[in-house]
Amino acid sequence: MAPPVIKGVYLPTEFPLPSQEPSATATISPPPLPPSAHPVKKMAINGMTGYFKACGPGYPPELARWVIAISVYMRMTLDNQAAEELPVYNDRNELIGTFSIELPQFKPMYTAQDNGGFPPAEPHLRHTVCPSVRVLAASNIMEMLIKCWLLENEDVHPDNLGVNGIIDFDMAAYSVTQPLKAGDRLLGLQTRAIGNYSITPRGVLNFPDTENTGVYWPTKEATTLYRRQFLNRLEFIKLKTHPDAIKKKFLGFLKELLVYDEKVFRARLAQYIDTSIFIEKCIPFFAKRHRELSDVLVRLPEFLQHIKDNPAIVSEAIKFFRDDNKFHKAKAVRIRQSQPYYQIPEPHNIERIKADFLLIWRSCLFNPFLGLMKKAQELTRQLHFIHNRPTHAHPLSTTAIPPAPTPSSTLTATDLSQSQHILAQSFILDDSIDTSDSWTPSQTQMLLFCRDLHTLIVEFYDAKSGRFDDHIKFEGELNKVLRRAYKIREQLVDEEDSPWLADWDEIKKELTYIRECMSLLSSHCTLLEPAPSQTEAATSATTATDESLGDAILVQPQAPPQDQMLLIAKELYHFLEKIDKPRLQQIYQAAIVEYQPYTLNLLASFYSRTRGTTLKDLLRRFEQGEISATADLIASTFKEGNWANTHSFNVILLSSLLAEMSKQYAAPQQPNIGALTRLRYSQEQMLKLGLMPGTVGAILTIANLEEIGRKLLDYKTHPQQQEQAHGNQVAQLSSSTLALWASRMSRGSLSSAGVDSLAGVDSLTMAP
Repeated sequence: MAPPVIKGVYLPTEFPLPSQEPSATATISPPPLPPSAHPVKKMAINGMTGYFKACGPGYPPELARWVIAISVYMRMTLDNQAAEELPVYNDRNELIGTFSIELPQFKPMYTAQDNGGFPPAEPHLRHTVCPSVRVLAASNIMEMLIKCWLLENEDVHPDNLGVNGIIDFDMAAYSVTQPLKAGDRLLGLQTRAIGNYSITPRGVLNFPDTENTGVYWPTKEATTLYRRQFLNRLEFIKLKTHPDAIKKKFLGFLKELLVYDEKVFRARLAQYIDTSIFIEKCIPFFAKRHRELSDVLVRLPEFLQHIKDNPAIVSEAIKFFRDDNKFHKAKAVRIRQSQPYYQIPEPHNIERIKADFLLIWRSCLFNPFLGLMKKAQELTRQLHFIHNRPTHAHPLSTTAIPPAPTPSSTLTATDLSQSQHILAQSFILDDSIDTSDSWTPSQTQMLLFCRDLHTLIVEFYDAKSGRFDDHIKFEGELNKVLRRAYKIREQLVDEEDSPWLADWDEIKKELTYIRECMSLLSSHCTLLEPAPSQTEAATSATTATDESLGDAILVQPQAPPQDQMLLIAKELYHFLEKIDKPRLQQIYQAAIVEYQPYTLNLLASFYSRTRGTTLKDLLRRFEQGEISATADLIASTFKEGNWANTHSFNVILLSSLLAEMSKQYAAPQQPNIGALTRLRYSQEQMLKLGLMPGTVGAILTIANLEEIGRKLLDYKTHPQQQEQAHGNQVAQLSSSTLALWASRMSRGSLSSAGVDSLAGVDSLTMAP
């Protein structure tokens, strides 16, 4: 009978299995062996070395399937750092055990009893078996421990954990699998109590030194020899305060929130497990643990703050999933040459992951939003109380605010329905506010502001989607609301309404923080949608037949791509020469308005001079003809100011100019193909080019903008010298490169390797 059509091992009946009796070492005391000490046999199958664990008392087929499921889930983020467990079948299609493929680099850590309780003297060995906190932080140990914590792994002792990997999962999901190990008692082994693995905010912040773990956890102190304490236990405790470990901790938690996709997980399980009944039985455990982790993280201010302050972890997380898909795809190409029926793992759904990130971010922002709403509510109540408006006539509902339940965070389209309901109930303002003559303009504007803010936030949460456009539109609305807040504050100062200043500053502070979070969200969106590299473009271009490659993808040698900023500055300079003066005035004025809220910051004004007056004067002189050329206006602007952040005027103006150029060069009706070719950008990339750093699609950092600004200024000052320098760069192509290019052109074809070699040597570039 043929074995099941899944990934596994087939053993004939006559294969000698390990004895089901307890091994001789199992009776030695002290210390007694842990419940996972089942006999295993080292084997080599189809060139793979691994360890066969036979089913029997204490390791029934049901538990073997759990081990496989745990392995599949761990490898979704750890890949080859977690042992791959394969099912083993006999010729009657009976599951008779599991085969754990050996991790080549795995080496277990030392226990407190090894080497007399002292670390080995040889440095390389010491870093492997008794690593310091520095070595641990540099490894992927944090993510391995997160997986073990999430999956309730009771067996994280030194024999199963190394800096390069983790093995042995028959005591994971122990709240579910512990009854399956009852047969251990027949082998004379002790069945230990189930540990507490509840996920708490304190546990996340102190991880891995968390209070809710099993007895073998690396930070736990052993009270008996049975516990086999880690020799470097104190080094594991230090991880909770190590900066590098903290970054990897939050990166690992973010990956855990994003990786769980039931459809993908089911598909991967189906490649290893022969029964859908078991898959239906085990899925709820993984979904439950993922939900528990999500509920804690989205309500944890430190998690939101860390992502806000370290946006790179978002790109790292998304890059992992992209790279994992590419790795398995490439691996399948290699293996299928010898194994035609090799199944590639179900790929991660990148679009769903991106949408889930937006929903996670929105859920994380829920509490700051709710705090902002409550502050606005209290201020509005004070305003009505001052004007002696009766309760029943208040446009503000006085209904008691229900306690805020934990927002659902199952990362689906309906995740935020509870959040929207809570916001809707936080306070309700009538659309028509009847104000009398006794109300000052600022008080009336405060009431209108609170009403509009309430409506804006409720509509945002009511959208319940993980689409980029919803978040970008909302960020734009927040910018407008923030400007209104600054204007109201100005009026409060002018009218000497001092009782409201402190309250209004609190509202403005909360709103500013949320606006910064949303702005960073946009930069995260940029990281989620990276522009394709030249290498990728070249690779995709060579998928056509050789006959079509000669003239289709090669263009005349251009300036070296490493000085892309010079090309952008040059194109922008020529664009500004042709731009209508009224249109430039509009762009400049809009940039001043965008910059204005930050010039009103009292703290900023105290420490540094703002440029508001100077900029308005430059614009006035340009409008009146005192500054006649566009180049002079831009040069005068960029001479001063800084490029330190997205709020500096230079960054705002240059981004606006790039945006204007992008719209005209990449307009679908009449794209400037010549400019796009010189810049080596597609229309889509060009549209992304001019967006502000911190908005979706932007491909330029502030450092890039500063370089463009500097080269643009130089280009305006010395255009002929810049043209000559540009020509020299083109001429710098080596003769060998041109000869290689000419020879390949003469053959009329280019192989993929040939294109890659040309791209790496110098500046033969591919058309967009």
